[in-house]
Amino acid sequence: MLAAVLLGVAAGLWLAGWRVSVTTFVTSDVASYFAPKFAYGAERIARGSLPLWNPFELCGIPFLATLQPGVLYPPQRLVYAVLGGDAAYMAFFFLHLAIGAAGTLVLMRSFGAGMWPSVFAATWVVQPCWLLRIYEHPQLFAGIAWLPFVVLATRRIVLHPSARLAAFLAVVLGIQALVSYPPISIATAYVIVLGLPFWWLEAGRPGSGRLLRSGAVLAGGTLLALALVAVQLLPAAELLAHSNRAADAEQMRATMVEMGTRYPYLLHMMNVPQASFAAATVQLWKEAGPILVGLGVVALALGSLARAWWAVALIVLSALVPLPWLFHLPLARFVRFFAEWNVIFPLAIYALAGQGLDAGFTRRAVRPRTAAAATTLLVALVAAWNWQHVPKGWLAPRSISAPALPPGIADACDLDGGRFRLFWPLGQTRGGLLPARLPSVGGYEGSLAPARVDRLADGVGAGNGPPSSNWAETLAPHRAAASRMALRCIVAEAPMPALHAAGFVAHAVPGAPETIYENRDAVPRARLVFETRAARSEAEALDLALGDVDPHRAVVLEGTPADLPACAASRDGASAAIVEDEPESVRVRVTTPCAGYLVLADTYFPGWSAHVDGAVVPIALADYAFRAVLVPAGTHDVLFLYRPRSVTAGVAVSLVGAIAVIVAGAWPRARDPFRGARS
Repeated sequence: MLAAVLLGVAAGLWLAGWRVSVTTFVTSDVASYFAPKFAYGAERIARGSLPLWNPFELCGIPFLATLQPGVLYPPQRLVYAVLGGDAAYMAFFFLHLAIGAAGTLVLMRSFGAGMWPSVFAATWVVQPCWLLRIYEHPQLFAGIAWLPFVVLATRRIVLHPSARLAAFLAVVLGIQALVSYPPISIATAYVIVLGLPFWWLEAGRPGSGRLLRSGAVLAGGTLLALALVAVQLLPAAELLAHSNRAADAEQMRATMVEMGTRYPYLLHMMNVPQASFAAATVQLWKEAGPILVGLGVVALALGSLARAWWAVALIVLSALVPLPWLFHLPLARFVRFFAEWNVIFPLAIYALAGQGLDAGFTRRAVRPRTAAAATTLLVALVAAWNWQHVPKGWLAPRSISAPALPPGIADACDLDGGRFRLFWPLGQTRGGLLPARLPSVGGYEGSLAPARVDRLADGVGAGNGPPSSNWAETLAPHRAAASRMALRCIVAEAPMPALHAAGFVAHAVPGAPETIYENRDAVPRARLVFETRAARSEAEALDLALGDVDPHRAVVLEGTPADLPACAASRDGASAAIVEDEPESVRVRVTTPCAGYLVLADTYFPGWSAHVDGAVVPIALADYAFRAVLVPAGTHDVLFLYRPRSVTAGVAVSLVGAIAVIVAGAWPRARDPFRGARS
C-alpha cells in the first residue's frame, strides 16, 4: 500500500506537468492511423462482432490481421469500452505510464532495492526527452511499458524456475504481443537473451539441472505465449505472405542509412540511433545527463555486478550501436527499420541509476525521510535536464481530430449504398477516411496491406499512406483504371488542371475551399461484363488493369478464363445491385440475359468465399486485385463471405493455450517438476 501511495504521488506530480505537452503534441500518425483504427475496432466490438475486414480503405483490406490496431489488446479494449474519442486515447496513454512505472517498481524491489530508489527508477516512464519522440506511436509505448514485467519474469525463472512462472511469463509476453507492435516483441527477445547469462551468474554458477529446468520453463512460457496470441499471429502471418513487406523493409532500411548520413537530426526525430558511435554517444549523454550517469557509476562500484552489468550491456547495445549495424541483427529484416531497439535504453539507465542510489543509501544508512527528500530532489533535477534537451518544436499544438468531409459529398458522388468510392488526399493524410465510413481507393495502412491492391493504388496515384505531391499528374492518365476501381469522386484542396484535362468534371463546393472532381465513366463496385481479357502473368495483368481496357465491357482475368458464349439477347436488362453491404459480407442481386462475370471491385484475399443461390462457386482474380464469379443467365443471389481459416485456427490454438496457462498457473508447488530441491 505504501509503495502504491508513494508511486501515485510521484506520478501525479509528473502527470500534472505532462498534461500540457501530451494534449498539444500529437503527430500525424496518431490522427492518420491509430486513433481512427482504435475507434473503428471499438465500434465493431461494441456491436458484437470481431472486426476482421476494413472495407473503407484501399478497396478493402484485412483489419484484425494488420496488427497495429491492437484489436485484442486487453487494456485497449477496457479503455475504449468505457470512454471514446480523444478521452479514450489519453486514458490509454496514461494507463501505460502507470503500467510501466508499476512494473519498474516491482522489478527494482525484486533486485533488492529500497522503496525510494525503486520510486526513482520508476519515474523513467514520465521523462519527456525520449517519450515525446514515441508519443505518436501508442502501441510502441504500450509494448515498452510491459518490458519491466518481462525482465522480472525472466530473471525469476532463472533464479527459481517453476511452472507458475512459465504461466506468468506466457501471460506477460502474450499481452505484450497483443499490443501488436512486432519490433518491440523482437527487441524484447534480445533483452531476454542478453539478460540470461547475467541472471545465471547471479544464481551463483547453477548446475546443469538448474540450467535445464530454467531453459525448459523459458521455452515453455514462450511457446504458451505464442499459443495464447495465435488468434492474432496466424491472420497476421497470412497477410504478411500476401504483402510487399520484405521489399518495403529493404527500401526503408536503405533510406534510413542515407538519411543518417545526410540528415542526422531527422534521424533523431524518428528515434533512430545515429549513423556513428560518436553521435549516438552525444545523444545518450543529452538524454541521460550527469545524475543518471553518475548514479550508474556508483552502481558499478558498490552494487551487484550481475544486475549492474546487465543494464550497462543493454544501454550500450540499444543506445550506442550505430544504425547500419542494427540491420545485421537476426530478425531485424522482418521490420522496416529497427529504431524501436533504441527506445528501450531508458529503462536500463533508470534501473542502473536506481541501483546506484540504493547502494549509496545502504552504505550511508540513510533514514527514510532523508531518502525521500533526496529522491525527490534527484527526480526534479533529472526532469529539468530532460526538459532542457526537448526540442521546443515538438511541443507545437496539433489536433488529434480528423478533418470533416465537405457536406453533401455522399449525395453528390452517389457514395451511399457502397456503389462507388472516393479519393480524398487530405483525409488520407490526416485520418479522415475511416471516420467518414465511406469507401476509398486509398488509405493509411502503416502496418500491412495486400500487395496487389497496394500496387494498383500506387499505379493510379492513390497509394497507401500520404499521397505524393504530384498525385493528380499520376492519376490523370489512368482514368480507366480509376473507373475500374469504382472511383467516382476526388476531393481536392485546390484546382487540379491535370484532372480537368483528363476529363474529370469539376464541381465547386458551396462555402468550402475544396473542389470535387467527378469521374462520370466510373463503373459501380458490382458490375456485369460479358467479355474477358486474358493475362498470361501477374505483370501483364497489372499492365492491363492500368491500361485502357474498357471496364464497362470487359474484365481482365489471369490464366485461362471461361469461354463466354456470344450473348444474342439484349444486355439492357442486365443488372447487378448490392443489396447487403457489411464489412465481412456483401450480397449482390444479379439479373442477366446470358452467362457473364459478376465483378466486385473489392480486394481479392484468402478467406473470401462466393455463393450463387447458396452454392459455393470459385472466385476468379479479376482486374489484377479484385473478385469475379461466373453467373448463368437469370436472376441470382450472389453472396461474398469473409471467414478466414487463419482466424478459426487461431481461435482454436488460443483456447488450448489459455487452458494450458491456467493449468500451469494452478500447478501445485509440491508437485512442480521444475522447482527442484529446495533448502
